[in-house]
Amino acid sequence: MAMSKNLINSLDDAVLETLSGLCYTYPQLEHRTSHRIVLSPDVRMYGCMYLYIRNNTSVDLHVSCLVTSYRDRKNKVALICGGGSGHEPFAAGFVGRGMLTASIAGSIFAAPPSVHITRALQCVARYNEAGILVVVPNYTGDCLNFGIAVEKAQQAGGIKVEEIIVGDDCSIPENEESVAGKRGLVGMLFVIKIAGAFAEREFPLYKVTKIAQHVSQNTATYGIGLSACTVPGGSYSIPSNVGYTSSKDNNEKEKVKKIGISLNIREQHMMKLCLKNACTAIIEKEGYLNELDRGCGDGDCGSTLKRLADNILNNLDNLSLSHPVALLSEIANIAEEQMGGTSGALYCLFFTTGAKELALLDQKKDLRYIWYCAFLSGLKCLEKYGKAKAGDRTMIDTMYATCITYEKLLNEDWNNFYDQITTAAWEGCDSTKNMKPKAGRASYIKQTRYLTEVDAGAYAAATWIAAIARTIMHFTE
Repeated sequence: MAMSKNLINSLDDAVLETLSGLCYTYPQLEHRTSHRIVLSPDVRMYGCMYLYIRNNTSVDLHVSCLVTSYRDRKNKVALICGGGSGHEPFAAGFVGRGMLTASIAGSIFAAPPSVHITRALQCVARYNEAGILVVVPNYTGDCLNFGIAVEKAQQAGGIKVEEIIVGDDCSIPENEESVAGKRGLVGMLFVIKIAGAFAEREFPLYKVTKIAQHVSQNTATYGIGLSACTVPGGSYSIPSNVGYTSSKDNNEKEKVKKIGISLNIREQHMMKLCLKNACTAIIEKEGYLNELDRGCGDGDCGSTLKRLADNILNNLDNLSLSHPVALLSEIANIAEEQMGGTSGALYCLFFTTGAKELALLDQKKDLRYIWYCAFLSGLKCLEKYGKAKAGDRTMIDTMYATCITYEKLLNEDWNNFYDQITTAAWEGCDSTKNMKPKAGRASYIKQTRYLTEVDAGAYAAATWIAAIARTIMHFTE
């Protein structure tokens, strides 16, 4: 196969350079590089005027301009949209008056992390008291990450937010649709354009949302490609403050440490080895995981999980190894901020729910039972939000098989305990061979030749579960 030509300087910088180039060409736009957000001229105008006032003696004149600009946006609903990069000009190319107020770009073919979406909501909410409509393309990763951000915004209060999920793909017959539903394709452009026009005319949020839903429900797209797209490579690490803690963060950390069980020195050492070996195993399998994911995913499963593993290893000495509730919360934050895509959201939910469960358990309980409860709680959360169950060809197949065996062995002695856990994990993984996918991006693939290998997510889960089991087995010998 001939290699395609790409105008890319560096794969690691491709997304940032694309957004920077757009904002260089159209300087009225603003690029928030740390979160890959592009803001509309209206929002940027307000920010620039504010800075200009502080450095200008003609305060009265510029204050009046400031108020006018603020009022111009104050009564208008803002529209936010985003998704994986590689589909340009979506979504940054649609930022402007009468369309999007802000866009958020993920890595190549990967949903943006929820923390980036949350930041975009905060930026826009300052100037749009009428509320925000979030337009989400119907892909699992986008639905999860945008959903997390919207839920957090609504719970925090002070921001009026509504969400609409657009699925306009009509290429798959209704009787063959998976639980993931119809994909969001170029029909989103009509939703953005029409809803944006009504928002510009100062229609209220509920009305703009209703119009957007009506447009979405009456739009259908059938996409045809003359050749397969080329995925230029993996994604880049997202700048963040992982590893740095402010005094406020330290105070919160100390509060969390008082919740739930605590580990002694020996158990902390074992925990550290488990994390180290699990992360190392994932890093070693990066290439193979990407290859498994290439046929029926977007080819970045290994790269995405490697980002999680790298950041855990880089912060291993700073993690709260003595207090599992705080530890799982910290790992969940790393997954949310560093991974992105569907995997980032799912692992964030898995560890967050596990931490919540650990906070409820008594120190006197057997450690194996405590970790079983955390694992089971995380698994149930994945089934709830990932809309998948055992048999759908996902990482849940590995986790479910592990959990069933784990429960059966709780009342038995330690002999062969971790051997059987490892066997169960790999059997769950192997069961995904030739299994018809019913959730995630793979559910849209109909060519059976891509489904003869195990699922990439299932293989990754088996890899880190086996690494942890092997570490504990050797440690307790």
